[in-house]
Amino acid sequence: MNYIIKGYEPEKVFHFFEEISAIPRSSGNEKEISDYLVSFAKAHGYEYYQDAICNVVIRKPASEGFDGLPAIAFQGHIDMVCEKNIGTVHDFSRDPLKLAVKDGKLFAKGTTLGADNGIAVAMMLALLDDESIKHPALECIFTVMEETGLTGAAELDKRQVTAQYMINLDAEDEGIATVSCCGGIRTHLKRAVNFEPVKGNCMAISLGGLAGGHSGMDIDKGRANANKLMAQVLSCVAERFPLRLIRVDGGNMDNAIPRECCAVIAASAALSEIMKIVEDVRLSIAKTLHSDDSGFALSVKPCSTTEMLTAEASNNILMLMNAVPHGVLARGEENFIESSTNFASIHTTENCVECIFLTRSVVEDKKHEIVASIEQTAGALGFSASHSGDYPGWAYDAHSHLRELASKSYRELFSKELRLNAIHAGLECGLFKAKQPSLDILAIGPNIAEVHTPNERLDLDSCRRIWQLILSILDKLCA
Repeated sequence: MNYIIKGYEPEKVFHFFEEISAIPRSSGNEKEISDYLVSFAKAHGYEYYQDAICNVVIRKPASEGFDGLPAIAFQGHIDMVCEKNIGTVHDFSRDPLKLAVKDGKLFAKGTTLGADNGIAVAMMLALLDDESIKHPALECIFTVMEETGLTGAAELDKRQVTAQYMINLDAEDEGIATVSCCGGIRTHLKRAVNFEPVKGNCMAISLGGLAGGHSGMDIDKGRANANKLMAQVLSCVAERFPLRLIRVDGGNMDNAIPRECCAVIAASAALSEIMKIVEDVRLSIAKTLHSDDSGFALSVKPCSTTEMLTAEASNNILMLMNAVPHGVLARGEENFIESSTNFASIHTTENCVECIFLTRSVVEDKKHEIVASIEQTAGALGFSASHSGDYPGWAYDAHSHLRELASKSYRELFSKELRLNAIHAGLECGLFKAKQPSLDILAIGPNIAEVHTPNERLDLDSCRRIWQLILSILDKLCA
């Protein structure tokens, strides 16, 4: 393979990252990458486990002389969020990622990079491959469908988790160890719709250029949601001229803040009149946006179609888009985010409109209270609701030997303290803790910027430092 990452350490980690980046691995499409892991285990003579949904566990015996020590697990997910820029030609079901390096940062051209969580996969493979590293027995756990509801971790046979310690490699800030996370649940709304012959002028309103980001880690950064902005735009048009929705489509992933939304409408007004309103709204909205959303764009152009939604369906959909919440809904002690909801997507099919929300909270009752409120609002507007992917949070463990070792290693390596953090995002740690309550868990990882967006970037030097930290922790476990 002609590797493009050159001059950075650990070299083997980056070689493995490039290899897996050539393998499609969207959520639910992990069979090929799963089989790659199994082939790796077979080639090295390691014990492995692969289940029906493509989770993989690979076990490496302890280094000579350390057989009696408790095993340590390393864990990450093999799927990735698949987002691309408008105009980027890329088929995530078959095309390899087009990697590039600039100023010490690795990125993919026009698409998400998948460092979340491909870097974990690469680091685990490097640990398994390297015979020079001193370590207790290793249990490397590769899970599927994390990005669509932590499905792999939820369904993995708990008998496969036998280690006493676990390092989850799905954190994204180098100097911060995650020690707790929130729980979450996905809400699906659906409404049957009817169409009738179109009347008036048809126009497509396109909204894009927003920063988006992770719907947990970035939910408090003040970035706009394209679906909510589109509701604002449509409402401003409706105040001046009657309109009918023909379709509205925005957002793709429940754990990504929507960056783009398109609405096709029919209106009695001329195109020039609608364009004037839209331009006024664009200027107004632009004044309120966070600097991260400086690329915001809003445009309207004529289009042609034969049907539009009935008045009732059109009005109720727009009312829902305006009424449902998005963003931080409650904060706890020290201004820490307690609860939030991401209005993740809205899409129109030939006979229905569907919306998805991802609600997160560190308080289980509050999580379900928010979901009930969304369901009540939606029900009044003719939407049915269902729920999936309900997963638990991970509570802070006051006594953690692994955390003490990591903190000591970080201090010795870098002459500063390792910060401890509870995050407003779902990690698989909560599910593993539920499977094995005695498991001592810590989550670490290198610096990754703008995950879940085509601007995702992996700091290559940060990977070297995290690798040093991992090796130091293993060394201390063997002391």
